[in-house]
Amino acid sequence: MRHVAAAAIVLVLAAGCGGSPSKVATTQHAAPADFTDRVEGACLKRNDELRELSRPRNKADFAGYIASMLNIVRYYRGQLAALHPTVGRQHFARYRRLLRADEASAVALLEAVRRGDRPAAARLVARQRDRSALEQALLRRLGVTC
Repeated sequence: MRHVAAAAIVLVLAAGCGGSPSKVATTQHAAPADFTDRVEGACLKRNDELRELSRPRNKADFAGYIASMLNIVRYYRGQLAALHPTVGRQHFARYRRLLRADEASAVALLEAVRRGDRPAAARLVARQRDRSALEQALLRRLGVTC
């Protein structure tokens, strides 16, 4: 259980971003600098909320942890959906697709944990690590410092 819990924490933190805090608001078409600030601000807020989650101590806690994580990730995706960049649209669209894959992966991880399927959980976490590297590269292309 400890290995799966540690893997889930890696799953959550692997997609994190950094930079400086900024306001998060929605617009129809954000200017490049404004857009970058909004994405970065939303990312930082998401990471703070994920870090505030209580770490799971057992299988039942772990399932609740993943469910809480999913709520945060889904809210973050909603914030990003409200943004419409004037540049880097392809990179942003690909980043958002990867976030949807992250969400699907977290749902599959929750199901694997509930079934007690450790090999499936380990595979899901390994795939997430690969996606996280690509997500970070896409964010850098958008000018978001992570």
